[in-house]
Amino acid sequence: MQAELEALMIAAVAVACLHTVTGPDHYLPFIALSKSRGWSLAKTVGWTIVCGCGHVWSSVALGLGGAAIGWSLSKVKWMENVRGGVAGWALLGFGLIYGCWGLFKAWRNRPHKHFTIHEDGAVYVYAHRHGEVVGPRDRHVVTPWVLFIVFVLGPCEPMIPLLYLPAAKNSWPGMLL
Repeated sequence: MQAELEALMIAAVAVACLHTVTGPDHYLPFIALSKSRGWSLAKTVGWTIVCGCGHVWSSVALGLGGAAIGWSLSKVKWMENVRGGVAGWALLGFGLIYGCWGLFKAWRNRPHKHFTIHEDGAVYVYAHRHGEVVGPRDRHVVTPWVLFIVFVLGPCEPMIPLLYLPAAKNSWPGMLL
């Protein structure tokens, strides 16, 4: 298991770095917020670390939850034979329902929110319907806590499967590492 854990740790670091570098949404909001508010480098790095930790720990929580559910279901012998099929159909059903819900929401054209960087460098959030023009009074300045919430509620999906090898081996130390 030691060689597997070493390979897993290298993969985790590589995935984390690649995920961050290839996703400008992981660093541009902090740069824009820092520039628009005149933050020091220390404050910018501090908020980036806080939001990054929230992003990673929400992913770890989801991965640990999935592993715990998998361990619990693996103890039920009859479920072992059918869980792959059930999982596939459940994912397909969820995808179809979620797709229909999204199309219905788009058809109703209810107000929804967007983030944008304005000419003055400030990050704004505004609600609108498609076809509407958004005026300056309709925008609200984004705070660093909004970024934290966005990053916590948007886990790092590529990291979650990396928890499943130690989970399959019933290795809590491996999962925690």
